[in-house]
Amino acid sequence: MTIQLPDAASVAKDIIEQARNDSRQFIAGPVDRVMADTPWADRETLFSGLIDFHHERLDRIPPVAKYPEAQPWVEHRLALERELVTAGLSEWDRAVLGGINDYLAFRGYRLAAQNRRAPSGSQAFGPRLAEKCRIAFVPETDECPIFIKNLDDPATFWRKDRTPPSASCFGLPVEISAVGSGMHLDVEPEEIFPLPVWDMCDCLCDDLASAVEFLTRYCCFHSGRNSIIRDSRQCSVAIEKCSRGYIDVFHPNVHGRSHVSGMVCRDPDSPQGRHQRAMREEYISITGGRWDATESVDVAFWEACDLAERILAGFLDSPNPITVESLQTLFTTPFPRGLRKDGAKFHPNQPYVEYTLATYLALLDKRRLIRFQCDDPPGLSWPEEPEVYQV
Repeated sequence: MTIQLPDAASVAKDIIEQARNDSRQFIAGPVDRVMADTPWADRETLFSGLIDFHHERLDRIPPVAKYPEAQPWVEHRLALERELVTAGLSEWDRAVLGGINDYLAFRGYRLAAQNRRAPSGSQAFGPRLAEKCRIAFVPETDECPIFIKNLDDPATFWRKDRTPPSASCFGLPVEISAVGSGMHLDVEPEEIFPLPVWDMCDCLCDDLASAVEFLTRYCCFHSGRNSIIRDSRQCSVAIEKCSRGYIDVFHPNVHGRSHVSGMVCRDPDSPQGRHQRAMREEYISITGGRWDATESVDVAFWEACDLAERILAGFLDSPNPITVESLQTLFTTPFPRGLRKDGAKFHPNQPYVEYTLATYLALLDKRRLIRFQCDDPPGLSWPEEPEVYQV
């Protein structure tokens, strides 16, 4: 198969414009947020290995025999790096833009733990890897198959979208939608080259089975997101992928319904569920805390994520028919009665609060899109009526 990738120079141009015109969001912002949530870490120690990691991961080329599809994407990523170097983008900026989550999980936090500081005053440890969203796919409702998603995040950079939403969820052979599900710590795999696995999957896979096979075979190259994969026949699976070493594939429940939630493993006794718990316990230990929701911001946050998952799973497991109205109500009713977060704060010392910034609902057979959006900060008020689009 011939793969036509975007021109590396054009991609580099867009990245450079972001780095230079909005450094606060794309470079300083991510780093500042890490430091706000980890007052126990010395900044210089925490990031001391970031640039070396960036160079090392680009040198770690995946073997052609094992990952033959990856080679065009490897060449494209290396060409992009050369363009960024030629344009004068600093090593630091390139390393941050290349992604700091992997570095911190594999090396940075453990490195900083060797020189841990005691937080002062009201500082507390907080969840940098914020819980983002939940998704449900219901193939039978009172109207038609329906897909719904809540977009949850701190509102720091939120701006209401004034353009009509994309109609990409209609008519594609395979549709993939994801929520964030990262960990502070993970075990570093042998393969760390920054392959764009999800872009590759979109390009190379044309049905449900091939997408699951591909994501499983490339397991060690991706993590930090749980996904719903749906095909044009309205068949679906849920994939949970918080870690590099594990992948869990969940087929629909007895009613044909699929869902994913951010920052959770629905089966805590699975290998991935046990690994997630072990990594969380290690992180609490290196920060000098203990597993106590009243003491630890992180533990309180994780428990809230688990509660949201149970609310959604319980609703979808009900034998009762699901209506479009009832599903929309669940996703837009304030937490914990529903799944909408209005400045949710799960611990007094939590440094960032979360909002459901938008809810997207697609009535698939009717090609109708319904969108709720918060107003821009500082108001962040929830709309009384949604936007409705026929596409």
